Amino acid sequence: MRVLLVLLAVALLLAVTNPSTTEFVEWAVPQVMEANFRWELERALGSVVAKPLLTSITTRRDYALFSVFTVRSGEQQTRFLGIAKQFLRLDDEELDLRQLMP
Repeated sequence: MRVLLVLLAVALLLAVTNPSTTEFVEWAVPQVMEANFRWELERALGSVVAKPLLTSITTRRDYALFSVFTVRSGEQQTRFLGIAKQFLRLDDEELDLRQLMP
């Protein structure tokens, strides 16, 4: 009985802390900025565009206890696991947004 209660408590905690797309984008913008933009001017311009761009190219599959976020950038697709308000990249490739920017 205790094991069942513990499992239910863990499941409830994971469900409550399952991140949304907005939370994912808030986490991802600094990651993308660091990986894609090396100079201050690029970072200033990129930060204005990165959040709405990431929001528009991100899809979320909600599994109640966790979510899988897929970001499509041109031909590239990068997936992230969101669980307990934490994010882990599931693919080996870095996300490159420079090809989408004018």
